[in-house]
Amino acid sequence: MKSRELHVAAAVSCCNNCIFCLDRIGGKLCYRGHDTKIVPLTSLAELRRELVASAGKVSEVAFTSGEPTLNKDLPRMIASAKAAGHRRILLITNGWGLADPSFCGKVIANGLSVANVSLHGHTRRLHESHTRRPGSFDRTTRALANLGRLKRTHDFTFNIICVLTKLNLGNLSRMLAFFSRFRPAAIQLNAAIPEGNALERIGEVIPRYRDVARELARCAAQIRAMDGFLYMQHMPECLFAGTAELFDPGKFIRFNENAIVGRSDRVTERPRKVKPASCRTCVHDASCEGVWKAYIDRMGWGEFRPVRAAASTLPAPARNRSGRPSGATRGRPARRGKPRAVPS
Repeated sequence: MKSRELHVAAAVSCCNNCIFCLDRIGGKLCYRGHDTKIVPLTSLAELRRELVASAGKVSEVAFTSGEPTLNKDLPRMIASAKAAGHRRILLITNGWGLADPSFCGKVIANGLSVANVSLHGHTRRLHESHTRRPGSFDRTTRALANLGRLKRTHDFTFNIICVLTKLNLGNLSRMLAFFSRFRPAAIQLNAAIPEGNALERIGEVIPRYRDVARELARCAAQIRAMDGFLYMQHMPECLFAGTAELFDPGKFIRFNENAIVGRSDRVTERPRKVKPASCRTCVHDASCEGVWKAYIDRMGWGEFRPVRAAASTLPAPARNRSGRPSGATRGRPARRGKPRAVPS
């Protein structure tokens, strides 16, 4: 089976140590396999050979793993991908290197299509409570400002990726307002996944999914007024039953297959997700991947209820010929109890 994406491990280290990092176990980076093909980079010559061999066989090239902007050869790597004929070139980054206007300009000028930039709070204190790296907030926000300026003269897209945790969930409205100032094409909210660092500190990091859904419902009017798209990943659709009428389906997209991160999660996640027999009666059973087993082991099934056809108010997003929501381009595009939160 051909890979849907070619992932290039552009760096084996990261400047941050995020509390929810999937690829850290015991503080060390431990990359897991995906159904995408991951190329561990040893030389530019090796990369060029792989890029030429994969041209026309993969949907995109994604520079990822650790923090790719720590690699000073990244602009040349992006240029090599473009020269090999790849049309979609994605960067998954915390923005560290892009804070340098010169480096950021080279990355964009050499052919980057999409930059997905991670930002997990609207204040320095909140963001850095997640990254555990002093100075990371300033680097990321400078990177976003640089991308915004370059967008005026170059044809590319940038998005903001935010992982929702117990620390930042109560600040969702403030975060959305702050993120929107940078005018990204889309904002993607990811429910924290109980793996890596997050699994080791699951009680401190992972909010209940029902709390995430309720907080999103509270922000419905704000979401409708946003210029760009809002995506939600890793959330079971049953939790939105009865509240979906609050959302404009052309603006707020919940379904995992519309996620913009670039990993082929539908194949790789299912072995680590579970569904009870009662889910077979839910109207979302066919499209729902289930819930992370580690989440259920900790939280149980109490918050999940099958949705009957008559009770469902989930709108179906209008789709274009590619199968994506109309107006969206792939890759550019609740609170019960009192989760501990970092003050704004």
